[in-house]
Amino acid sequence: MALDADTVHKPFRKLRKLLKRFPDTPSPEDVHDVRTQTRRIEAVVGAFQLDDRKAGNKLVKSLKPIRKAAGDVRDMDVLTDFAASLDPNDDKECRLQLMEHLAARRTKAAGKLAKKVGANGKEVRSSLKQAGKFAEAGLEAGTSRTVKTKERRKIREKSANSMASSFDIEQELRAWPKLDAKNVHPFRLKVKEWRYVLQLGQESDSRLLDELGRVKDQIGLWHDWNELSGTAAKALDHGSGCSVMAQIRSRTKKEFQKALETANAFRAQYLPTEERRARKKGVVTEIHPAVARATSRLASAS
Repeated sequence: MALDADTVHKPFRKLRKLLKRFPDTPSPEDVHDVRTQTRRIEAVVGAFQLDDRKAGNKLVKSLKPIRKAAGDVRDMDVLTDFAASLDPNDDKECRLQLMEHLAARRTKAAGKLAKKVGANGKEVRSSLKQAGKFAEAGLEAGTSRTVKTKERRKIREKSANSMASSFDIEQELRAWPKLDAKNVHPFRLKVKEWRYVLQLGQESDSRLLDELGRVKDQIGLWHDWNELSGTAAKALDHGSGCSVMAQIRSRTKKEFQKALETANAFRAQYLPTEERRARKKGVVTEIHPAVARATSRLASAS
């Protein structure tokens, strides 16, 4: 197997194109694309250790304010959808007030995002082009039977770094403390990063990626409802008897339990724990076969 050249270069080129023609009033799809491609690029930069290079380090720093601004807009889009899904017959005025508050915040956040892109877009596109060249170097040649020694060395280096990154993340997730409301979202971000890294390999293990996606999505769902709960508590001054707040809190609690169940089930299956090793004296905790296979797909075929 080997690294997938298309998976590597696509986010760099797609984000450059998106930022070049970014609208003043971005759609939810535009915002989602910015965040997704940015996260993918950050995963590539980390996996290939490009952040040790000037170009990679510069790119990560320049992308951060744009990603953060896009995240603020995305949050309002998601929270508005959640608010709209609440029982329309339950305190209509309160529900409408919440949606108007979210819409106003979305408009403000979208304006800030447009300014960030307008002010830094040209510089970011230049950094994307430069870092993208480092990321893509040797990968296209890797599909050819005749690969120069220099290109072969680049491919092997990227493959080795990617495999090391995958194993490092696996070890970090395995050693993660008991999941709770404070650390489950950071756990999700690390799961998300791991998934992006594994997707760099050709013919990635779809089952493992699907499982990582389920964990990521369920924790994300709880996190968004929790954000809506905090936002609504500040925007609505209806006291503890507010029926809209009761709906939101109930849903938040339900999604949190699902998030913990999903994440813990994944850990039990794919991330051997110290407790399990302690019950089997003399048995060394091994990497799950699916994880080993997925990581091996990052190996250079040359």
